Amino acid sequence: MLKNLATASSLVPLGSEFNHFIIDEVDILSGAHQRKLRNIMDTPVSIFYFTTNELRQIDGGIRSRCHVINCCAAESEQWLPLFSRVLQDGGASVPDASVMLPLIDKCGGSVRDIVTEAHIIAAHRVAKGHIVQAVAAVTPPAAIDVVLEEDAALEAEEQAVV
Repeated sequence: MLKNLATASSLVPLGSEFNHFIIDEVDILSGAHQRKLRNIMDTPVSIFYFTTNELRQIDGGIRSRCHVINCCAAESEQWLPLFSRVLQDGGASVPDASVMLPLIDKCGGSVRDIVTEAHIIAAHRVAKGHIVQAVAAVTPPAAIDVVLEEDAALEAEEQAVV
């Protein structure tokens, strides 16, 4: 990859003033590879964009050539609309925020994990009619009681319709 990147970064850009390269999770590169990357970055016609969750694992020479932009994770409450929408799109009813927040918290701000968790819960809730098993490990007992009451009410409504 670095050999191809070195070649591409030295080419004269077409239709632009600079070549632009995006490298995701640059912290995964070994120290030797990061040092090679640092040398590649010195080309005058290229701009590099890096992502990382571990800034301290990035070679100091790379860091000194970069502008660091910190992107902080959203608070758990800010993920509630997305989490609720994924549940609804999956055909599941949406529990109270007090049930969803511990599930969102355990995802550590990762949108990928939050959406995956909501998909799993939606599938489980549709299949089983409730999410007690899915949330028991991370949810306070009082919140589980609320879910049980909601599910009992839903089941009573379904039986009344039948």
